[in-house]
Amino acid sequence: MPLELRHAPALCALFLLAGCGGGGDSSSDTETSTEPYSGTCGVGTAVYALAAGSQAVASPEFTITDQSDLTAFCAQNDGTSITLVTPTIASSATTSSSTYSSLYGLSAAVLAYGSSSTTTTGGTITVSGGTISTTSDDADGVVATGLGATATLASIEIYTTGDDASPVVAAQSGSMTVTGGSTLTATAAEVAVVEGASTMDIRDSTLIAANANDNRGILIWANSATAGAATLTLSNSTYVWSSSSSSASAFYVYNQTATLNLTGTTITRSSSSVLLTAEGGTVGSDVTVNAEAQTLSGNIVADSSSTVTLSLASASTLSGTINAANSGATVNVALDSTSSLTLTGDSYVNELNVADCSNITYNGYYLYYKSYGSGSTTCSSSYLIAY
Repeated sequence: MPLELRHAPALCALFLLAGCGGGGDSSSDTETSTEPYSGTCGVGTAVYALAAGSQAVASPEFTITDQSDLTAFCAQNDGTSITLVTPTIASSATTSSSTYSSLYGLSAAVLAYGSSSTTTTGGTITVSGGTISTTSDDADGVVATGLGATATLASIEIYTTGDDASPVVAAQSGSMTVTGGSTLTATAAEVAVVEGASTMDIRDSTLIAANANDNRGILIWANSATAGAATLTLSNSTYVWSSSSSSASAFYVYNQTATLNLTGTTITRSSSSVLLTAEGGTVGSDVTVNAEAQTLSGNIVADSSSTVTLSLASASTLSGTINAANSGATVNVALDSTSSLTLTGDSYVNELNVADCSNITYNGYYLYYKSYGSGSTTCSSSYLIAY
């Protein structure tokens, strides 16, 4: 039976919840109670909301149909936590605001919510096993938004099919961790989004963006120029992304300072030749890419307001171009003695730091550089040009 906001008695009966209140009740007693309730949570409403204390729910089955701004599970306020074991959640909830969806998790299937990006106010969601699916535009799978908001997911499958509906989102200083052979699939959006001073750590999992977005497969961005730095870590995972655009990016950073940590992750792209784009916004982007034991292919692109620092270590490789249009504000590259760079076109860097000159394969293309980094070996090649 679909569990909807107006069916609070059904919620109580299913979970045998003491003190479960009526639907839509957003009074102060529910918003501070350690008992679950149906009502206001975050900027929307939730079928199962918790504002204090901890609750664990085993094998819940939720179906949300034809509801606006509705979440299945929502934990808000610091110290609040919900643990879900093997849930089955299917939502076609719609949103009244795409902006509120992208920043605050409005209409997300599962939400860890905090009301501030600078003060610790966020709740915690832990999910082990199960499936979560959404079908509406802007309806994300699992969202952690606000400082202190934390979502920890293990061995879960999340599917989203709506435009701008991503399986996992960390926003407004939220934190997201995905482990344990999880599978994240998006068919009309980025497979993962990190906004503001948020962190996302994905390990031992599979990400599939099937023709998800003609611009990017994974998005890191900031709604505000003062949002703070973001971090995305992909370790020992598989990232499969297909796009109909040859200029789309596997990783797209917009108006944000970001660190991208890549370790032992298989990245497969179709059509697109771009690995990373850093650009735009009010302040540009400043991106640090740390690759360890990582095979990379594709081009690094930056606009005139953006900076990219690429570090290849622990037998990492990159095949592609770097700042081919010479458009980036600053682009620096470092290779340790075990890592290599293979050019597929002329490239431009500001600072080059290389331990072993033989680890650069030019393929008849030129690598233009402005200076060597501290401790770099000085290389000699007709294809290496100071400018």
